Amino acid sequence: MFWLSKNGRKWRHAIRKGHLKLIHEPISNTFEAYNLANDISESRNIINETWVAKQVPEMLGELTRIGPCPRSDTTGAFYIVKQGEQRDCAWFELNQTRCDEHIKGNLLCPSACPSRFGKACTKQQMYGSTVVSPEKDLEKPTLEPGQTGAGPNRAV
Repeated sequence: MFWLSKNGRKWRHAIRKGHLKLIHEPISNTFEAYNLANDISESRNIINETWVAKQVPEMLGELTRIGPCPRSDTTGAFYIVKQGEQRDCAWFELNQTRCDEHIKGNLLCPSACPSRFGKACTKQQMYGSTVVSPEKDLEKPTLEPGQTGAGPNRAV
């Protein structure tokens, strides 16, 4: 699952893997994590727990890949529900009005479909001024002093 929320003035996005929910604030490159099996209210940020930190690079990689600000086109075909068929980015390039009809074009084919979130991605510098590198930036995710990790998130 993928969420995008605007908490105050900061854009955040989240992904869930099993009971673990990872929330990333791209501009500051900060993280929160919650075990939803025993903390459904998201009141205890567990980002500093070893087992969580080990999963962050993979989850962030997937979140960046499927998030609202894709960096490159997805290669190969993917399933379009309304069509009931496999399509690729070339299909969207042939007729860009398809981008408005199928959100997967916006999410997977940025060269053919200007993202519905494009202005927000640019204005909010969704991934900051540097490329997020899970191997480099996420070796030891930590909380900022005074950061509790609590906060609402809304599904999109």
